[in-house]
Amino acid sequence: MSLAGLAGMLLLATHAAWGKLPPPTEAEVQVKKAAAAKKATDEEAAKQALAKAQDRVAARYKNSRKLK
Repeated sequence: MSLAGLAGMLLLATHAAWGKLPPPTEAEVQVKKAAAAKKATDEEAAKQALAKAQDRVAARYKNSRKLK
């Protein structure tokens, strides 16, 4: 296979990959919105758990400093 033939096949392959996808259906949009909402809720819960853990560690540190 020549270099020109290989280049031509690559050009055709990349051109096909740039094609437009159809717009998402309503069901797909709703699934994405639900997933985004769940992710936001989970991230908020994780932030709150981290803050609570950090507060416990800070309180434990402060208490240990008072005992010395």
